[in-house]
Amino acid sequence: MRLYKKIFEIKFKHGYYDNFVMPSGELEIIPIGETEKHLKNYHMIFKKNSDSASIIYEFDKEGENEEPFIRFVEQLKFSFKIKQINSKLISISQLPFIKMNKEIFYFTNKTKNKTIQNGKISIEQFVSDKDKCVFLPKAIDKILEYSENELKIYNDNNELIINNKKQLTNLELSKKLLQLNDGKYILDCNKTKFNFVIYKQERKSIIGYIDIYLNHSSIDKIQKNKEDYHKYEIEFKQRETFWQYVVVNKFSKVKKLKIIDEHNNVVFKQEKNQDDRKLIFISNKRLPLRKNQKYIFQLVNIDGSSSYDVLYLKLPYASAKNISKVESMPSEIISKMYVYI
Repeated sequence: MRLYKKIFEIKFKHGYYDNFVMPSGELEIIPIGETEKHLKNYHMIFKKNSDSASIIYEFDKEGENEEPFIRFVEQLKFSFKIKQINSKLISISQLPFIKMNKEIFYFTNKTKNKTIQNGKISIEQFVSDKDKCVFLPKAIDKILEYSENELKIYNDNNELIINNKKQLTNLELSKKLLQLNDGKYILDCNKTKFNFVIYKQERKSIIGYIDIYLNHSSIDKIQKNKEDYHKYEIEFKQRETFWQYVVVNKFSKVKKLKIIDEHNNVVFKQEKNQDDRKLIFISNKRLPLRKNQKYIFQLVNIDGSSSYDVLYLKLPYASAKNISKVESMPSEIISKMYVYI
């Protein structure tokens, strides 16, 4: 009798969405390279869901005995590309804006000391700048910056692939690099060391590359029900920005206004402004972008009275569409919203 068991799953999570559940239409994970051959040769199935992807392995069962339909003895590497479907994904994530086709996020279940791990496959709890790699061939100029020095290039098994002792021209080095197989490599040049990924096929909208290593001992444990299938997670933190409201009165001078938080957790301070028909308010701390917000900010008139009149019961929420950098704070991002009265 034939039966099928899941051997590993890659799951995406995102703090922008309720319960961290990423809906369909955000990312797509696609098998590449040797993975397609593994699926065929070892009778495996690749299955996709809205927020995850998994590999399912075929077993033969006779009585109480279960054996893989086709057993493998060497360590296998499964590679996938992550395609961005929603163009706003980076905007809603607490991530640096990457240069498309020149930078990429790389994830693997192999640790620095070459052991295989379960759980998170980003370097930190959330996807971060530390997961970012140079993406070739488009960004090959980044490698060539070091061509005048002695440089070494290693593959992901730490095997020396290229040892350039200044004898190669830029053109020769470029050709050598582009002859390498797709995958992750390490450049080591004096005190400079960084990772890069080569992927020579269609690269449009590719923001990530995943390598999952699997050995037969893991399969044996899953087969004998001594171990559950391997679960890998890639979790994105929602972006946090300073929220800025620009209150505009088109016809007359703006009165004394204030923004209050119903729960008194956020304070909005008024910024200096030369236009007397505008008032600009900014939050005193970064606030998360979320699909479904729980904040209730009100715009009130405090002109000439001990009490106040509510002009807006609920001000609009920040979204990924209106984020921009702050001139006075280059490393900060604001969400600017206009309110007309």
